[in-house]
Formats: sequence, C-alpha cells, structure tokens
Amino acid sequence: MKTNGKPAKWWLVNPRATELRSDSHAYVSVNIRGEGRPEYLVAPSAYVAKNVVVTRRKTGSVWYGFNKKARPSDGEGWELFGDPHVGPD
Repeated sequence: MKTNGKPAKWWLVNPRATELRSDSHAYVSVNIRGEGRPEYLVAPSAYVAKNVVVTRRKTGSVWYGFNKKARPSDGEGWELFGDPHVGPD
C-alpha cells in the first residue's frame, strides 16, 4: 500500500517496482482527503511495473512514481479481487 497524506497526482514506488511483478500481488494506493472519503487506486503489480515513471532532478535525486492518470480502469480497481458477494463454491 502506498499512501499520500494530501491528494496527489502520483504515488512514489520502490526503484525495483519495474521488476517486481506477480499475478498474486497488487498495489493499493491511497490519497487521504482530510475528513472526506480517501481516494483509492488498485492496480496489478505487473501493470504498475509497466507504467513506472522515472524522474531525474538537477540535484541528482531520482524519483520513481506511478501516475494516477495511468490507472488501469475508470473506477478504483477493487474488482481485481473479484466479487465480494460471491461465496465459496
């Protein structure tokens, strides 16, 4: 899970995020919005890996991030975990 304390357009990710991909792993990113409901973005790790943006600053710092405009679907993405109303067979 990645959390921003204030609404932001992107989330920081680990420099290895481009390599860390698995069918069983997902990122749940959260933007805290004060007293309002947080904004969530759920994305498969392989999708995040393909969409990591690397930004190099003049100071020499390097930032790895995932932009929320790159979201894999229009909604929050919770459907990745399946239908919560379906019981076991």
